[in-house]
Amino acid sequence: MTEIAHTAEIEVRAPAEAAFTVVADEILAVEDDPEQFTGHRPIDEGPLRVGFRWQQTIVHDRSVCRTGWIVTELREPCVLEKAMEHLCRRRKVMGGERWQFEETGDGLTVVTLHAWHTWPGLRGRLGRLFAPRDDAAGFSLRKRLASVQFRAERGSPRPA
Repeated sequence: MTEIAHTAEIEVRAPAEAAFTVVADEILAVEDDPEQFTGHRPIDEGPLRVGFRWQQTIVHDRSVCRTGWIVTELREPCVLEKAMEHLCRRRKVMGGERWQFEETGDGLTVVTLHAWHTWPGLRGRLGRLFAPRDDAAGFSLRKRLASVQFRAERGSPRPA
């Protein structure tokens, strides 16, 4: 297995609890777009907790694919870690994300997002060779962090 990881961080002018709530609410959300064949749906009921599962449906490579997620570590409002398994056209990708929320004492919270994927075999080794030149994953992390920053600072946990 070859692991490819990226990390990004951002300063948020809000308490850690506000930023944490934005990320947690995304996990608990139910979103369906039948026209696009995409969606996000919790599998488990109840509050967010270690072992909580949800499923994401996406379309890429002209296929509808499903990703299963599970919360692996939860320390409100400091850490939220989740693992995923994605199966697409008989290819399996494992991975996860670790969100960390650290208040600095001056009204700021540093939010760090560490994301990783692992691929077996030749695909993993080739991905490792090309990963340092591919900043798309880093851009995606920064874009997600900016969304959390915007929503936490304005007090709106869910986008309209």
